[in-house]
Amino acid sequence: MSREEVVRIASIPDAIHISDVGVTFSGQLDENDWIRLMGTLTRLEKAIQFSIGDALNYGNARYGEKYSQAMEVTGLTYQALANYSWVSAAVPIENRKTNVTWSHHRLAAKLPKDEQATALSLAEQNDWTLDEMKEYIDGKPANPRNIETVIVPTGISPKEATDVLKAYAKCQREDEPVETCERCPLRSIG
Repeated sequence: MSREEVVRIASIPDAIHISDVGVTFSGQLDENDWIRLMGTLTRLEKAIQFSIGDALNYGNARYGEKYSQAMEVTGLTYQALANYSWVSAAVPIENRKTNVTWSHHRLAAKLPKDEQATALSLAEQNDWTLDEMKEYIDGKPANPRNIETVIVPTGISPKEATDVLKAYAKCQREDEPVETCERCPLRSIG
């Protein structure tokens, strides 16, 4: 099949022709057909990366040497195909969620299968952004929301202030109070 061929999908009426550059209409659609078309196109858009990955994995298992032929037919790069293949292989279809993006699934792909299902369900229920998903998976905030600010006293350079804060943070990590820490520069400021 060449890239210029028209795609036929059973749920798309015969009066609709989809090509690489858009949709053309060779007849009239009633409103129900138009609504069905919009739903089908939306589902296709959501499914395309998984569909390519699943098809690549099928071709590899059945015929071997999947990438060279797939690159030629699709015009996609090796890296794009490898990403689609990896995510599709790593995230079983029963773990995939309709209301989160393929990129959410890509983040979840590194998790064990049972943790994927939980993470993706939470992302779907809470309408997580990719940063929120990453935060959940990594166990730490991707973009801290509450950043404390410090006013640098007059006469201290930003570098000196940074050094003081780093020393203070070290004292805090070692659970040593500023008052008793001999090396803490805050004692001399305080």
